[in-house]
Order: sequence, then C-alpha cells, then structure tokens
Amino acid sequence: LMVAVGVTFIIVMGSIDLSMEGVVSLTAVLFCFLMLALGGTLGSGGWLAIPVVLAVGAAIGLVNGFIHVKLKIPSFMASLALGFVGTGAAILLTGGDIVKFNDPMFRALLTWRILGFPLMVYVAGLCLVLAWFIQSYTRLGRYFYAVGGGEELA
Repeated sequence: LMVAVGVTFIIVMGSIDLSMEGVVSLTAVLFCFLMLALGGTLGSGGWLAIPVVLAVGAAIGLVNGFIHVKLKIPSFMASLALGFVGTGAAILLTGGDIVKFNDPMFRALLTWRILGFPLMVYVAGLCLVLAWFIQSYTRLGRYFYAVGGGEELA
C-alpha cells in the first residue's frame, strides 16, 4: 500500500511506473544484507539500513525520471526496464537463494498490534493521509495535477 501511495503521484502526473516490484526486490535484499552487516538487529545499528535503502529506492526513481524526461523514453518502457534491472540485480546479489535475518525487535514492529490491527496498518494509513494532504492542500500537489493536465501548459 505504501508503494502504491507513492506511485499515485506519478499517475496523477500522467505517467506510469512499472518498476515497483524491481525496486522493492532490490531494496529488500539490500536491507537484509545491510542488517546482517550491521549486526543483524535494529539495536546493534541495523536501523541505519533503513535510510540507506530509502536513498537507493529514491536514486532508482531519479534515474527512472531522468530516462523518461531527458531521454524522452516513455515512462512505460523506462520503468518496466528498470523494474527488470532491479529484479535481476536482486537475484544476482542473492544467487537465487533466500536471505533472511532473525531480529525479535524487527519482527515485533511487523507483528505488534494496536486495537487488533498490526502497526503497519497505522503506518500505511499515516502515509495515505500525508499523501492526500500533499495532493490536496499544497502547492506541490497542485503542480502534480498541473503536469498531469498537460506538461506544456504547466
């Protein structure tokens, strides 16, 4: 859901992003490797993997946008290709094997329930509300809609 919320901005601008599964695959593998390299737990410094993989995902998105805007390649083809690159890179990094770590604190973040719902439901809801606020009440949100209405006019 959180990835779909981010892609909503791209769709509003009149483009499409098909690289999601590749980016998620690559960043998930990198997260596991970084967590293991940093001690295997959030408490041992593994939390540093979170901003790193977010930066990697943003960098892939930046490359995707550059290919679409500067090289004039349709977003459909550019994002599909980068999605395959991300998936391929994840498979190459893992050698096709499963990568995992066992951190009780990380597992607790994923399984902890508040009023019967997992914590991630609330995190996803917060992301959804934030995206709605940006699209509805900020200048940046208006720019997204303007570009989607016509790049030349925006």
